[in-house]
Amino acid sequence: MKHRRIFLSVVSVIMLGVISILTIINIYGKSAKKSSGCSGGGCMGCNGCGSQGQINSTYYKNKQEQLLDTLEGRQKIFRSELLKSHTEKEITEISKETTEEFIKLIPQLPYIGGDDNVLTEDIELAAMVLAFYRVEKKLGRSVEEVGGIIYNAIKGEMSKYPKWLLRLSGRKYFTATYIEKLKKDTEESQKKLYSGDWLTTFVPGDGKQFDYGYNHTECGILKFFREQDAEELTPFLCKLDYVYSDSLDEGLVRTSTLAEGGKYCDFRLKRVENDSLDMLVAGTAGMIIVSIALTFLFIVRKILINRKRSISGLSS
Repeated sequence: MKHRRIFLSVVSVIMLGVISILTIINIYGKSAKKSSGCSGGGCMGCNGCGSQGQINSTYYKNKQEQLLDTLEGRQKIFRSELLKSHTEKEITEISKETTEEFIKLIPQLPYIGGDDNVLTEDIELAAMVLAFYRVEKKLGRSVEEVGGIIYNAIKGEMSKYPKWLLRLSGRKYFTATYIEKLKKDTEESQKKLYSGDWLTTFVPGDGKQFDYGYNHTECGILKFFREQDAEELTPFLCKLDYVYSDSLDEGLVRTSTLAEGGKYCDFRLKRVENDSLDMLVAGTAGMIIVSIALTFLFIVRKILINRKRSISGLSS
């Protein structure tokens, strides 16, 4: 009985560790898209020249089921905000109409490299927001009201995670590996392979005011929204950059956005200092590692004991 209690306790600790790790991965997936709210100008990202359709006309269609699953999850995030102004019945209808609207948008999404471009997901999520905006607009909602729903919903979602876990996940964006990958991505954007893509330049950190930065001189989301006659929605997505930055302690400073008439969207990032929280993160990570190690040793010991008993039984 004693061994059983010990085993259950160890399993509980392992599950906590696994949940924490999966949560970090989940947050990485979300926050890696932190620049999706920024905007740009230039090419409208349409298929007027025919190049995008020739490059890949079936990419989004082939992953429609996956996109609809993602949309369903996003609509759940908006639910708490919608309950402030809509009934359950109305929310169900809004979700249905949003899905229908999004399905119409899928064939119109600009191809910017598919899975090889990390910003492809930004375009997909922007289309989901656009579908929601169009449905709410039909109900008489202003762009300010819809923008507020989106902002508060995402902010509320981020607040559900423990601060130490958010800070831990935010460390990724200040590693040498991540920064080097960002440099390569910005260089790749200069080739202008896809008219609906972002155009970005990397800005090295000055060692004092910011660790590194980048400027978007063109943005796929604004191009797409312009094509869809929904340019007014873009500034409200820009504000989400600050939600992610505040949550992940990225210290974002920005002076202009293309959506508001600037020449570019500038991002300057500096890791926010928080020694006490860093100690908590390190301690928690250490506990998880030790727990996993102890559990592994416990399982190995259990296997050896059972094997020894089996051998003893056969010998007798």
